[in-house]
Amino acid sequence: MLWIFVIILIIIVIIADAVGRLFPRKTGKNYFRKLLWKNEVNRRELPSACVAEFVDDALRFAKTSSSRQSTEDRPKTKFIVQFKRMLMIHAYVVAALIRGDKPENIKRADVLLELLAKIPLRFRALESVFIMEAFAACGNDWEKQFEILRRYDLVSPVFDPAVRHKFIQDMSALFTAQRIIAGKSIETNSGTINVKALGYMFGYIDFGLKRLGQDASNPTIGKPIVYEIIHLVFPGCEDRCIQYLTDFIGVDGSLTEAALAGHNDFVNHHNANRREEYPRSPMGFALALMGADNH
Repeated sequence: MLWIFVIILIIIVIIADAVGRLFPRKTGKNYFRKLLWKNEVNRRELPSACVAEFVDDALRFAKTSSSRQSTEDRPKTKFIVQFKRMLMIHAYVVAALIRGDKPENIKRADVLLELLAKIPLRFRALESVFIMEAFAACGNDWEKQFEILRRYDLVSPVFDPAVRHKFIQDMSALFTAQRIIAGKSIETNSGTINVKALGYMFGYIDFGLKRLGQDASNPTIGKPIVYEIIHLVFPGCEDRCIQYLTDFIGVDGSLTEAALAGHNDFVNHHNANRREEYPRSPMGFALALMGADNH
């Protein structure tokens, strides 16, 4: 009976290999989505076109790699095996990037260990050779995976530290000037938060980040930047303001309305500065601090 089971198993392996070769894209898409699920990524989170790009990249790599002649250090490998290796790497890196990890923080050693974990010990040295070959095809700092995800707005472009610093300084200077004009703090005389001013501030910053291709909802981008700007404009008020935003954004109608006003003022200010010889500064924040109902 055992030999019958072995024969059936061999037949299944042969059929699976044949199906993979005959319909590699379809097989690859299903396999890649399964790997994403194992890496705790919602398979529906990635559009079909995005999945297809990763599969096509793995196909190109597998065709090139499997066509190489064997050498003393590197034996010839099968197309379907290299195809799966690259899809496993893609899935691991994609999951990390979607979770918010920066490309430079995803260590190749960690990916290597993850892939080798399920390989019998005696085969790991050879397997490492093929995995390193796949790593080389991915470019530096996983730039290939990051660029594909960026095209589908699944990750934000890397925020250059110099650009980030200038953004914070420019925003804080603009708000500080209006704070001086208004002569008011973001905390009212009764000790509460001026919701209109805070909402306006958040909306203006949020749209400013979007103009730079950044996602303000990303907890590693939006919240720290808003915190720093509030700290520079209203030192000592940043903790209360951030807590209020965290608790009530999308809940407090006045906060949402004020954020929309900030959005609109940023757009109008940006468009006006492109049209006019002398740029204008939006005064919506100063009016919000003074308690104006409209601007």
